[in-house]
Amino acid sequence: MFTDATESRRATLIAGLILLIVLVAVAAFSADLNARSTGKAFVALQTRQSVAAVMDRLTLAAQGGAGERLIDSLVPIEVSISGSFPGDALLAYDIGMTPDAAVELVESFLESALPDLHRRLVDLFEDFSAATGLDPDTDFLPYLDHGLAVALLPPESGIDEWPFPRKVVVAKIRDEAAVARFLEAWITWQAGAIAPETQGVLGASVLTEVVAGSELVGLRLDGLLPSGLPLPSPSYALAGDYLIASPVRSAVRETLGRFDHGLAPTPVVLREDAVVEVVWLNFPEWPRAWLRAEPFLARVVDRLGGDSRTIVEICGALIEYLGEFQPAHGTTTLTPDGGLVFRLELAPIRRPSEGS
Repeated sequence: MFTDATESRRATLIAGLILLIVLVAVAAFSADLNARSTGKAFVALQTRQSVAAVMDRLTLAAQGGAGERLIDSLVPIEVSISGSFPGDALLAYDIGMTPDAAVELVESFLESALPDLHRRLVDLFEDFSAATGLDPDTDFLPYLDHGLAVALLPPESGIDEWPFPRKVVVAKIRDEAAVARFLEAWITWQAGAIAPETQGVLGASVLTEVVAGSELVGLRLDGLLPSGLPLPSPSYALAGDYLIASPVRSAVRETLGRFDHGLAPTPVVLREDAVVEVVWLNFPEWPRAWLRAEPFLARVVDRLGGDSRTIVEICGALIEYLGEFQPAHGTTTLTPDGGLVFRLELAPIRRPSEGS
């Protein structure tokens, strides 16, 4: 039984993400029924002992205190990073935390829920450390500061380009030289390791280019694969106090170009001093992104069986529905007693026929 504020902090960051997803769905249906006349829906939820108890029953929240340490690492956001993602981002997410706490939680979850994948990743990093003498736990993560942002950018527009939303991560850094040294060793080692890892199916080479005064470094993958199959192009760049990374090179390029002009204001208003998390869900852009991804997904699920196409159709219908809403703004605030308050605001798009 949880009786003090410390125990209530067991609601992890993942709890926040799960709750935000639930709140989006609840608020969307509430807005559809009521907000067309009022113009806005507002949802707020404060985590209490009951939420902490539920999360303690989930495997993810019980992994050796990793979730609690992640919550303890949260600090109020002073300068939002997510405001500087491209304006057509499908989602922009900002959290005042240390990346090493998130990595610890992910590691703990993988070890428990996906042990085979966890073992492969451990072996990968052990091989890297043996070859380079560098360890992520001592030579990389300690040099990342509080401040982490994630965005989903729309798919690339070309026919032969990446057809899925592009994830890009921005982390604040403490020591640019140390981070650069580690990433240069990692990308060089990966370029040589891709072929052995894939038994010759894929090969890789390192490419660099200068964008907005910063060097963009990444891998170019090629190999014995069917034509027209999109390949990721994992890349990174250092822009002053920030590391920008993505599985797709163009996402780094687009974000880097924005950083050249300084951090832009966040689209989410930080109303309180203790806001530790902000989210911007750009619903109007989702249907346009789906138009690029759906044909490729349809070809994939066709090989999985006829019933699988229904999943694609259902996803498309849901995305079209959410596309009827204006961008949703959300925040998470720490309370003095260690609780978390999630807020989400959204409104339907008002059509001219709906009146002024």
